[in-house]
Amino acid sequence: DKKDDATRIATAEFFPNTFWTSVKQRSRWIAGICFQNWKSHKWKGNLATKYFLFRDRKSIFSFFGAFLSNVVILYFLYAIIANMFHFKYAYSLVSHSSVLWYLMIANLIFMISRASHRFIFTYNWYGFKYAFFSFFRLILDTFINFFAIIRSISVFKKTKSKVVWDATSHY
Repeated sequence: DKKDDATRIATAEFFPNTFWTSVKQRSRWIAGICFQNWKSHKWKGNLATKYFLFRDRKSIFSFFGAFLSNVVILYFLYAIIANMFHFKYAYSLVSHSSVLWYLMIANLIFMISRASHRFIFTYNWYGFKYAFFSFFRLILDTFINFFAIIRSISVFKKTKSKVVWDATSHY
């Protein structure tokens, strides 16, 4: 059966339905997975273990870049729309063929890849409607993660001598 639960590995849980409760929930996960795990386990283990530790902790290194990439893509969309409708043309922030231009193209390719994977996997599990809205959630999730990282750093600094879990509400 295509919808057989045993064929997929996923977490099924209700997520808060407001922005700040979502930030609080994510910051709780980040504090536990990234900071408290790092405090307990450091970087010990073989190369495979260190790889998985890095995968768990990469959000604390990449949050600003992910946030900035959404700002850049929104500006890019604005520039396309401005050009199509002959609005005052949006100022080009990056000259063609510069190193930054190539980095932005690479970032765009990775973003398309991420959005495509998200669409495909969401479509296979939930159908077209949820897969379509996953594109919009990708942008929203990046903003939630940005604020959650900042909040989790603050919470961890205040409570690093003990483990403290925020109470979160779900609908």
